[in-house]
Amino acid sequence: MRKWMVEIREKRGLSLRQMSTICDCSRTLLYIVECGGITHPDIASDIARAYGMNVQQYNQLVSEDHQAKVIPKHRPKPVNDGKSVLCYGGGV
Repeated sequence: MRKWMVEIREKRGLSLRQMSTICDCSRTLLYIVECGGITHPDIASDIARAYGMNVQQYNQLVSEDHQAKVIPKHRPKPVNDGKSVLCYGGGV
């Protein structure tokens, strides 16, 4: 368990649901991360910023393959514009 994350959140007077809204992730995912799980680097960077983490704390949220020297910039979510993946050269 990452007790330090819970302490940061509770010190700010936020519930898990409220913090998940700030982090732009589900309450369940944030619970898993607070309990010691890892997540995708893009999600981890949003969580790190919301909690005010340093890069060492961020690196605890991602796999060894995604360790960073600085917290990565926020990447916008893909936009669903209704186009097929085939329009972008993907597909079978």
